[in-house]
Amino acid sequence: MAAIAALLQEECHCNALISLSLSIARIPGNDEYHAKFLFEEGGSRKTASYVSRYASSLTAEGAGKDFDHDQLVSSSTRQLVLSREFFRALKQEVDLSREMGLPLKTDRREYESEDERNAFHKRLGVQSHSKFLNLGVDTNVTWPKDPTRIKFGGRHFVLFPKTKDNSYSLSIDLFNEGVTAEEARTLFNRFLSLLSWCDNRYAILREGWSGNPVPVPVPRRDIATSTMSIWAFGRTMPDDERLLNCLSYYREGLNAAEAEIASQEVLSFFKVFEMKRKGPRVKAWIA
Repeated sequence: MAAIAALLQEECHCNALISLSLSIARIPGNDEYHAKFLFEEGGSRKTASYVSRYASSLTAEGAGKDFDHDQLVSSSTRQLVLSREFFRALKQEVDLSREMGLPLKTDRREYESEDERNAFHKRLGVQSHSKFLNLGVDTNVTWPKDPTRIKFGGRHFVLFPKTKDNSYSLSIDLFNEGVTAEEARTLFNRFLSLLSWCDNRYAILREGWSGNPVPVPVPRRDIATSTMSIWAFGRTMPDDERLLNCLSYYREGLNAAEAEIASQEVLSFFKVFEMKRKGPRVKAWIA
């Protein structure tokens, strides 16, 4: 934002600019953003890229010499390129608005400054070299309505509320809290056990990922569904009683997998094989 503000201050700055490229790479559970200025200075073309303040290795002196401005972080990236003419027209509107004392017709609630994001992340405990583990939670226990940082078992972690896009989730800074992913899962499960006892409701720790420099919520598991505008179904119920039992065991296995009850999942799928071959032969076949 500071670079764009400086760009709009002087006409010569807009004339020196060739383009501004804004990129977003969709990564499971997170988004990677990239901004790159291409401009002319001293008769040659130069490039300047946005680097997050959390990327400490890139903010060191001399790091820009070997920095690859065109490196992509994902195999699929969306890009928006704004030309010199775009900023010239924008500067004219800004200058006219200032001259006439009229504000730009913009709903600023759509935008969040970097300072606001940094303050939010600082409140959630983000530090240099942070490496957050983010795990989803399926529960009906009492939960805070806003992202909240708490201390439990001598460690700090963050609770994210459920939204239309995200599930309840827990995040912890593995690096600065000095814990492994396995130790963090144990801590989370003990925290959920206490909540379950207090509210007499279930609380299941789900899957997630680690590596984010800031804590992020976990997307909901039940967003995507398979539907058809015209649902055509032409199957009939099998006459084989054994096959019907196999289908029942198979469905129970999938249900147990969804509830993360591994023992019930394995037992249900084992019963499907056992309907065909009983005794040690089925065990040998599975092995």
